[in-house]
Amino acid sequence: MTLMRAAAMVIATLTLSVGTAQAGRVDAARAPQAAPRCQNIHLLIRPYSSNGAAGTIGLVYRIHNLSRRDCFLEGYPGLQLLDRNFVSMPTTVIRGGSFLRSIPRRYLALPAGHNAYFTLLYSDVPTGNGPCRTARNLMVIAPDNNLPVVTYAVPHGGGITACNGVVNVSPVTARPRFH
Repeated sequence: MTLMRAAAMVIATLTLSVGTAQAGRVDAARAPQAAPRCQNIHLLIRPYSSNGAAGTIGLVYRIHNLSRRDCFLEGYPGLQLLDRNFVSMPTTVIRGGSFLRSIPRRYLALPAGHNAYFTLLYSDVPTGNGPCRTARNLMVIAPDNNLPVVTYAVPHGGGITACNGVVNVSPVTARPRFH
């Protein structure tokens, strides 16, 4: 071990020790307890609104925090299109892209009983020989989560007819956004 590396380790250890001792006396009283990441069991995800023109369809989904505790979300949800029998359909998820490029990825505190949103865009115009199958359900995985929430694909019945299974998704946001 070099002298520089040893000195850096000693300084880091001292800084950590002093910081920990000070945090117990001063910083702990001022710093709020960090909220945990939102877990699937505490989230209700439902279609919120839709809009479309010229072959591009946009759907906004609402993520509702059912728990009595605050949590946070950051980033993009994972998605899987499902047919009427909940069987996975070919799905290609593009983060951002299209009209969603301008929506920045941000840390989003989600208080108990409040909502967050994300937008899904797709084209229903056939291209090449790819199929345009209809997904009646959608499996959503909250950002940095492993377990999904399954919901209806669109409000009031119907489905997502994403040709070739390609969908664009926005990061989670504090209010509904199409762009």
